[in-house]
Amino acid sequence: ADDVCEGRWVALCGGGYEPCSVPPRAWAALLAEQAETALPESLPESWRQIARDAGCPEPAHAWLEDAGPEPDAERDARAATETEKALAETLAVHSRFLLKR
Repeated sequence: ADDVCEGRWVALCGGGYEPCSVPPRAWAALLAEQAETALPESLPESWRQIARDAGCPEPAHAWLEDAGPEPDAERDARAATETEKALAETLAVHSRFLLKR
């Protein structure tokens, strides 16, 4: 956010690759940024255990660790197209709040 939009964030609540661990990490990163607090290097074991107990695959060890799916050119092109459409629609709806006047 600091590099490309002067510290402003847009949280769209995506699930990422692993819905049991990605959203909590994303929200924790946002709140840490707002509180000007550094995150610890690794995820708390309690978070990892909650994900295991919920039946999720082995959760990440670090805040930014995500292996992601295997590459698939067709899926990735479709995802890029849909992402561009979603971003355009989001900007159209929220532009009055995001753009400086």
